[in-house]
Amino acid sequence: MLLSKTFYADVFTPRGVFVERRMGINVDKERIDRVVGKTVRGLFYKFSGRLLGDDYDIHVDTNETLERADPQTLRAMQEQIIKPLSACPEISAASGSFRFRYSIPDPTINASVWALVFYSRLPFLCITGPKDYLPK
Repeated sequence: MLLSKTFYADVFTPRGVFVERRMGINVDKERIDRVVGKTVRGLFYKFSGRLLGDDYDIHVDTNETLERADPQTLRAMQEQIIKPLSACPEISAASGSFRFRYSIPDPTINASVWALVFYSRLPFLCITGPKDYLPK
């Protein structure tokens, strides 16, 4: 079943220069986002002692979704989220197979930001916040 989801794809630089042909795999992004979201929910509880309520959600970004963001949004995220988060201590688990950083800026609300890396190569940026305020 997994082999049927593989394919070959050409890899290009941002300027359109061909680099190589690589094997790829089609994945169900919504399913992966749900798993990453559940991971963040569990970590949020572990480090805050609070549950995220039903009125809170988790927005999950990957390198691919961030590459599609407009430059102004990307710069704002870099300055307001990614740079401050990089100053937070990194926590490692499972012999380094899972690493993350997090920030819960206000302990009275359930807004937080998380940078997760699985297997040293699958990064996710996650933001928890009220459903009304998070991007869809």
